[in-house]
Amino acid sequence: MSKIKELLEEIARNTQPVPPDNDIILVALISASAVVVGSVITAVITYYVTNRTNRTQAENERLRLKADVVSRERLRWLQDLRLRLSKLYAQMDMQYVLLKQPLTIPQAEFQKQLDAFSMDIMEQVNTLTLMLNPEKSAQLNLRDTLQDALGFMQSCFQTSKAQQQSFNDAEYQRLKTNAFNTATEIGTKAWEKVQKLE
Repeated sequence: MSKIKELLEEIARNTQPVPPDNDIILVALISASAVVVGSVITAVITYYVTNRTNRTQAENERLRLKADVVSRERLRWLQDLRLRLSKLYAQMDMQYVLLKQPLTIPQAEFQKQLDAFSMDIMEQVNTLTLMLNPEKSAQLNLRDTLQDALGFMQSCFQTSKAQQQSFNDAEYQRLKTNAFNTATEIGTKAWEKVQKLE
């Protein structure tokens, strides 16, 4: 039994609480402080990195949306410009041909047709003029060409009324070609900007 007693005494000695040691407490406090400081620093860094990433993504999305809207609007404007110019010259062609033909209907009816064409043409030229930016050389050139075409058509009216019947087909074709070439140049520049997302 003495062996059991000795074993129990040794177990009792080994399981007795150890008196607190200042060094052990200090080590524990430093370790705990390091964990807390490390956690706070990690949290702060994570917050700033996440915040910066979110701002960058938001700015990229805003720029992408702006580029998309500008590109769509530029293409819509270009298509509208082409359509209006095409319609304008179709009407001018019809009016020019009508002016060159010998008069087979009463003068009043003929004048009524010319007035209807003229009103549509002037409306379209005015609309196109307002669509164009005079600070851009190609667009200014198209505006000037449209005004020259109106002036040319007015001189054709005078020729028709005077019954002189000497129309300048080459000048009409030059004005029309210049307008179409300038519209093509405007379209090319607009398309380049769309492709560059400007």
